[in-house]
Amino acid sequence: FGVWAHDSNGKAGSDSRSYDSHYLRMNFQKDGHRWETRFSLQVAYIDQIDKENQDIRQFIGPASFTIQFIQRFDAWIDKSEISLWVQPGGPYAERWSRGGYQLSWAFRLGGIHVVPAFYMQYYRGYGETLLNYNEPLNQFRVGLMF
Repeated sequence: FGVWAHDSNGKAGSDSRSYDSHYLRMNFQKDGHRWETRFSLQVAYIDQIDKENQDIRQFIGPASFTIQFIQRFDAWIDKSEISLWVQPGGPYAERWSRGGYQLSWAFRLGGIHVVPAFYMQYYRGYGETLLNYNEPLNQFRVGLMF
C-alpha cells in the first residue's frame, strides 16, 4: 500500500513536469525447484498534476502489471530473469495504444553468484520521461545491473 509517491523531472518553469499518486500493489510469487514466477498488479490514483502536463492521464494509466520468470541453472548462465511490465494509458487504463511496455532480460554468469548481471531491455510507448511523456518512444538498452 503506497500512501504517497511523487514523480517529477526536477525541472522548473515550462520544463517542469510532476504528479503525485497513491497506490495499492499486490504481489504474488510461485516458487519451484529451479524457478520462480512473480506477478505484480498496481492500481493508482493520480493527482496533483503539474499545469504543464495536465493531459498525462491520456498517456500513462492508473494501472500496471509486471510478470517475471526467474530460472536458476547449473551452467555458464546460473540465473536468468525475464520481465514484462505493462501500463496501459488512459484515465481508466483502457487505451492499450498508449501507455508503456517494457521487456527485460537479465542474466548472471555461472560461478560468480554476485552482481553485476548483464541486462537487456526494450521499451515502447509513452511516459518513459516526464518531459516527453506525450511522445512515443522505442528504445533498446544494454548494460550492467548492480
